[in-house]
Amino acid sequence: MADSVTSLEDTLRQRASATVVIILGTAVTVAGYVASNYIGLLLVGLAVTSVGISWRLEVRRRTRIANGAQAIRALWTLTRCIPDHRLVVDPVTRRVFGAHRRPGLLNLFVLRYPDEPGDESDVLITHYLVGAFGRPHSPPLVRHEETMSEDPTTPAPARTMSRNEARDLLAFGDATGVLAADIEEIRSLTAELTRALAV
Repeated sequence: MADSVTSLEDTLRQRASATVVIILGTAVTVAGYVASNYIGLLLVGLAVTSVGISWRLEVRRRTRIANGAQAIRALWTLTRCIPDHRLVVDPVTRRVFGAHRRPGLLNLFVLRYPDEPGDESDVLITHYLVGAFGRPHSPPLVRHEETMSEDPTTPAPARTMSRNEARDLLAFGDATGVLAADIEEIRSLTAELTRALAV
């Protein structure tokens, strides 16, 4: 608890310092613009403002990564509590959770059944690699979705594509974020898994 308070105070202090730099740079820029004879002052003001903005964005990025790491660690801890070869069900959402352990890897999978019972082919299976070699995965948390209707004997697309195609797909996922679970999704999974393990 003390670490999180210190971290929050440090983050707020850095945000305030970056804001002061932005204000200072803006004031110098305005002063350089008003006194049109001082082009150097205008350029210095713009440079100081840009440094303040980049500092502020870096603080925001580091905060987002730290929050994501905490959320992934909580999900990883809960996934480790799932017994081997067992499934747990969230009593509220009726989602089914399980852990798939391979040497050095820990995957969480979630089964989402369709709203209308009876059609098992529309069951969506979402896999999350939550940990590797006894440690939680670092952000972003990558997910892979498939339906139960997919034939398990056919090779997965990642195994049949070339390295360049796989690298391009991962680069696309990094650029767009479509393969990554956002912080709200991770927290929602953590809440559902907590309820499922409590039953």
